Amino acid sequence: MRPITMPVIRPNNRSREAASALLAFLLAGASGCAGTDYRPLPGEDDETSTTGNDTDGSWGDDDDDDDNTDTDGGSTGDGSGDSSGGDGPCLQERVLETLKTHCASCHGINGTKQKGIDYIDDLTELAASPLVIPGDPENSPLFTKTVTGAMPPVEAKPHEDAIEDLRTWIETGAEPWCDGGDDPDPGGGSCENEFVHITDIAKLIDDDLDLEVDADDRPFTRYLTLVHHHNNNMCQDRLDRYRYAMSKLVNSLSRAPLVRQPLPIDDNQLIYRVDIRDYDWDRVAGGYSDAWELVAAKNKLAIEWKGKLFDDVKINTGTDFPLQPFDAFAEVAVRSDVYHEIVNIPHTSQQLKSDLGVSCNVDDGTMRAGFKDSGVSDFNRAIERCQFEEASNRAYWESFDFGNDTLDCSSIFQEPINFCKDGGEIIFSLANGFQAYMITDAAGNRLNEAPTGIVQDKNAPDNTVRNPLSCMSCHAEGIKEEQDEVRPFVLDEYPGNYPVDEVNAVDELYVVHAEMDAVIAQDRGLFAAALLSAGVPQDLEYEPISWTVYDYDEPLDLDRAAAEIGVSPQYLQERLAALPDPFQGLGTETIPRNQFNNHFQQIVCEFFFDLDADPAQCE
Repeated sequence: MRPITMPVIRPNNRSREAASALLAFLLAGASGCAGTDYRPLPGEDDETSTTGNDTDGSWGDDDDDDDNTDTDGGSTGDGSGDSSGGDGPCLQERVLETLKTHCASCHGINGTKQKGIDYIDDLTELAASPLVIPGDPENSPLFTKTVTGAMPPVEAKPHEDAIEDLRTWIETGAEPWCDGGDDPDPGGGSCENEFVHITDIAKLIDDDLDLEVDADDRPFTRYLTLVHHHNNNMCQDRLDRYRYAMSKLVNSLSRAPLVRQPLPIDDNQLIYRVDIRDYDWDRVAGGYSDAWELVAAKNKLAIEWKGKLFDDVKINTGTDFPLQPFDAFAEVAVRSDVYHEIVNIPHTSQQLKSDLGVSCNVDDGTMRAGFKDSGVSDFNRAIERCQFEEASNRAYWESFDFGNDTLDCSSIFQEPINFCKDGGEIIFSLANGFQAYMITDAAGNRLNEAPTGIVQDKNAPDNTVRNPLSCMSCHAEGIKEEQDEVRPFVLDEYPGNYPVDEVNAVDELYVVHAEMDAVIAQDRGLFAAALLSAGVPQDLEYEPISWTVYDYDEPLDLDRAAAEIGVSPQYLQERLAALPDPFQGLGTETIPRNQFNNHFQQIVCEFFFDLDADPAQCE
């Protein structure tokens, strides 16, 4: 896969219904992940206690890792509305710089999309959103939350001059670019792409099988497509996001020992060939003959096509579903129940350790770290690294999470060895260097999602941590770098408060910072090498798999709906009156993803029946 530098990409316009809901949410105020209240040891004075930051009323909370600490804001300090005079930046450029510096990591185009906001650094879309009422800063949620200090968090608060710039920008009409100039942050847009019909796809796949794939390999050959995005006039830079996500996802679903990139079969790099044996998908999964069939059975956009070319393709590949749209495939594959089947995650952590050959004994090199603020929980957290008995280049990490701090055994500072966890997350290296994930309850039983009273995913609309999507998003760069706070607390500050054997156990298990840092760096390096082998850049400002799934879940406008059906927008619009009710408003409104998917099989019959390529279910 060719290396490509990713520019800023504009998101799609959102529906007015979604915007209204978002506005109501913002005006109501919402709390995200609060800080952790530390309970001092008996006899410890109050001055040594630590509490988390108050984040009530925020759009979305920042982790300690966020770089939003600059308080300059990029303002010239004059607060004027002059948008082009002088040598300094114009008003729009100053406002944009402020938003990029203080807000974009959570709410920007390449940010974490907290609370569904990912356009804070696109002045054109921001000005058209419910966050801004041009001419009325006092009733614009963007300004009111900034001026009152509700957002961003205190440590990232903009300078007063920058806030005044924001007021002036909204007051003077919230124009997105400087007078007489261009958009200060260009990117995205659309391209005039030549339409690719389903029969073109069939011909390309049929030729690929005949000319490029050995007869013995054809029964294991499948295809993932990006054609619908191309037909929606998507440009190459945005298509690359899906290409990165594709290569990362198939390898993240693999129990095979080698990284394998999907291979493009066409000049436009829209159709990709995969061999299911390369990812150990050619085994029974979820009651289906293989993992591909499992996903296809649950993918409402997977169509069984018929016609001469497709009949030949189905005979050669031995499946009724030789191709699937990639983003629809991805959305199904990262559903917890499907993911667990594909990656072969057992029902308990005890069984997982046994299957992997993992030892968590101190004598075998197990090490632990603990800290008060994890960024995903209101309470303290411990993490532990265990050893693969026969694979020193693989890592097994487990977190221990808590739903309260009212019991002594729920505090890792009062019970650093024999604490009582409420749940946890497991991250382990696959044989190819990618990561796999598991969420468990207190007894080690596998969960699809974690209780929000224990941990939260601030990027998810309902804050719920779901396996594997939340884990993939959070650990986009591998194991997070953490600093242990338990060892210095027990050994240096309060050794007299613990039995000698417990102090010795802490000394052995909670290793010094340098040792833990070295191991984390080693494991992050393993994951980075796997990404490199898959052709996925390491400096992306987004996690491609979660970006793909969240983008897929957005409501569809007329253009995207037409592209996914496989017709032109004009052709679809001319026939809207004959389609089910949810489609009637397309052209002026959007359609929710679930409604589109539920009617998809019926809709394609309206357009393809009796053509050279027909959906089989229309007979």
